[in-house]
Amino acid sequence: MIQEVVDERLKDEYNLSSMWKVAELAMACVQHEGKKRPTMYNVCNELREAIIMASNQEASPMVRREISSIYSNVQAR
Repeated sequence: MIQEVVDERLKDEYNLSSMWKVAELAMACVQHEGKKRPTMYNVCNELREAIIMASNQEASPMVRREISSIYSNVQAR
């Protein structure tokens, strides 16, 4: 269950679809064969999509700060 691995500081104030997208991306990134892993370009795009999904949901101020911080880091790369 995704709720078991999400940071408890989020207090269930997150977009479940966005979290699943990030979890699936993480699983893709640890494939045994390197050629099966996503490129960094694809990772950034997937993270960007997850952030957009999450930002479309009503979020607590803490979650909005975290989203903004992550988005800024993704854009900088």
